[in-house]
Amino acid sequence: DDITDFLNYVFLPLFLMYQARMLPDGQNGWLLAPLIASAYGFCQVSAKTDDGFFLGFPSYWNLIVFYLYTLNPPPWFTIGALIVFSVLTFVPMRYLYPSQPGRLNKLSLVLGAVWALLLLLILWGARTEPLDGDRAQKLASVSLFYPFYYLVASLVVTVRYWMAAREQRQR
Repeated sequence: DDITDFLNYVFLPLFLMYQARMLPDGQNGWLLAPLIASAYGFCQVSAKTDDGFFLGFPSYWNLIVFYLYTLNPPPWFTIGALIVFSVLTFVPMRYLYPSQPGRLNKLSLVLGAVWALLLLLILWGARTEPLDGDRAQKLASVSLFYPFYYLVASLVVTVRYWMAAREQRQR
């Protein structure tokens, strides 16, 4: 299961980045950062917490590459995203795991359904317009509400967890 996930969520999206020449000439070495970080993440027994979260960035490279490809930001932003999310693999933050029971998971699933519909519209439109076309870029920009929600909600959960752990240590 982990090998299949690694191939689909990490290797193939990074290979797409390479094949699509999304990085400037001579900069493809940056693709090793997410590849190595994700290999580390997938090897961790504690990658999922007992209370229903991912621990460390959960290797959503398929989504990151989708947005980088569709929105076509400047190369410095693309390289920065590769570095930041690679580093976040090693930071013990708790990331929402929407299919697990939890306080925010119903909201996450509802927002995720809206987000999925937007992504389907983007992909449906790709039949007649390039994925990085104007319509796709506008829809992708709107659909960023969910990744931002996901990251902010995960940060809030993490900070609350860290604060509770700190209070526990002080007792």
